[in-house]
Amino acid sequence: MNRSIRCIFTAALAGAFAGTSAHAQRRPPQVAYGAASPNDPNNRIIPIPVVEACAMAQRLRVWLFTAPVGSTAWGVGAPGGGARIWALLPSCRQPDPDDPREPCPVGRVELAVLSGAGAVQAGEPQNLTSAPDSRRVQGFVVPTSIVHIRIRIMRQNDTERWSAAIDAPQLHNMPAPVGTPTANGFNFDLSQYPSR
Repeated sequence: MNRSIRCIFTAALAGAFAGTSAHAQRRPPQVAYGAASPNDPNNRIIPIPVVEACAMAQRLRVWLFTAPVGSTAWGVGAPGGGARIWALLPSCRQPDPDDPREPCPVGRVELAVLSGAGAVQAGEPQNLTSAPDSRRVQGFVVPTSIVHIRIRIMRQNDTERWSAAIDAPQLHNMPAPVGTPTANGFNFDLSQYPSR
């Protein structure tokens, strides 16, 4: 009987080791956004659809657009090809002790290269009007040589609020802004883009 118990125990132990080994071989590689070496086969970039990224950014009152063809407003007049993107941001207000809302919920947007060649040309947020608490807009030019980018929404203190990786060639799927072009820029229909 002792021999039978030992045989059963040994078989069970061998089965457990075999199962663990097989499970370890089936594990997917580590998911890494912006790894130091994007060509490393152990790291993957898992992008989300651009439309989904736009919807998520809207929850933070950041509206992402494809700039109209021919527009050079808000920093998208840089030479060279690529996607021209606008980010419409909420305003930054003076702190008010009677208003519990964050006075500047979004400092800026960043587009960081995850894979591919080249660099994103990014402008600083600019006020839409001369009012100190005006809504702000930022422009970007993303070269066609970039494969994946990470959209980052940053607080004013340079901490990240939200980020997502996307396929850069899909940037043209961002919506066009509602408004009217002007000689020097673009008038957004802000009634379509609430900021609070």
